[in-house]
Amino acid sequence: MAKNILICGVGGQGTVLAAKVLSQAAISKGERVLSAETIGMAQRGGSVTSHVRIGQDVFSPLISKGQADMIIAFEAAESLAAARLQIWFYWVRQQKQISSAGKSLKMPSNSL
Repeated sequence: MAKNILICGVGGQGTVLAAKVLSQAAISKGERVLSAETIGMAQRGGSVTSHVRIGQDVFSPLISKGQADMIIAFEAAESLAAARLQIWFYWVRQQKQISSAGKSLKMPSNSL
């Protein structure tokens, strides 16, 4: 079964590096990993998104909408801004949580 992890933050926080470290750790355990970054305006302060998919049945690097198992946000403001735009909550499966700045944020189900 695949694990789909979405990492979001702003340029300069290390979201792309975190995705690479996570991917390398999974590869070292013998897992198949595909990943992709949506960098856009990734200069310091610009939004950055990394998709990491782990599992033998993974064939595309991008996480489909509604299929993220976990979201890791590097700062609460970024996760809340993304939620306000209905981007991240749309990707997260129901009944999951978002980890932001070391705190777990409970996702409101069916509220967006």
